[in-house]
Amino acid sequence: EEFHALSSFIKVSSTNMSHKCATEMREIAAGLGYSAYNLLGEFSRSNDASKTVEGENSVLIQQTSRFLVKNLFGLKNGKGNKFE
Repeated sequence: EEFHALSSFIKVSSTNMSHKCATEMREIAAGLGYSAYNLLGEFSRSNDASKTVEGENSVLIQQTSRFLVKNLFGLKNGKGNKFE
């Protein structure tokens, strides 16, 4: 359960970061960002697909949030620390 929450968070954060970088590269290149010559379009398209491959990002972040909230309520109720 802990491994799933951690791997889900890593997948979501890494795909979001790569999507942001791809978008920034296209914006910095201005009109050339849409040119097939520099392959930024292909890079951007492959990054867009990674948001849904091996789990949709919004579902994965919900599962991570559920794990965190469940364990924080467990700490509050004196059920021990699952984060160690």
